[in-house]
Amino acid sequence: MYICGIHTDAGKTHLCVALCKAFNYSYFKIVQAGCNKDSDILRRFVKNVKVHKEGIFLNTPASPHIAKKLDNIEYSINDLILPNDDKMIIELAGGLFCPIDDNLTMIDFMKKHKRKVILAARNYLGMINHTILSIKALQDNGFDIVCVVMIGEIDTRLDEFIYNYTGVNIAHLEYFDEFNIDEKIQEFKNEIEKYLRS
Repeated sequence: MYICGIHTDAGKTHLCVALCKAFNYSYFKIVQAGCNKDSDILRRFVKNVKVHKEGIFLNTPASPHIAKKLDNIEYSINDLILPNDDKMIIELAGGLFCPIDDNLTMIDFMKKHKRKVILAARNYLGMINHTILSIKALQDNGFDIVCVVMIGEIDTRLDEFIYNYTGVNIAHLEYFDEFNIDEKIQEFKNEIEKYLRS
């Protein structure tokens, strides 16, 4: 299952932590750009999580098509291989149209390896537009969207507009830390379970 974001800082890794802790998913990051690895955040919050080696590691925290040049690393989308794992969530880098190499984007990789999708979003001015554009891109490319997960504060006015316009279900994940993670993830699990089963 793919974990996508409506933009770079939408909360994909926060969502991956919750899914791995709630449902024992393993974790794979397609492209890691920067030495502060998202997988380290997973390991901090989720003990005994299975973390696959990232598909491509880039030292420079930048768009992959720029970072690969700065790092003097050559690869293309065809060099990215998904681990053979039936219970794995796959975190993308950036948004759906973030470059993955010199010519193609994350959604191009997804189209080659179709899986269900959860879309991470958060509340800021312009998020309705970004969320609906992302949903439409996924729908136009034939993806099965499990739900949108709104991360952080809950605003039912946003939920209602997005749901009424797209028909895609909405779940919620509040921010958590070491002190309230169990409570917040249990609430999230109770809410999203029905969408994962359908």
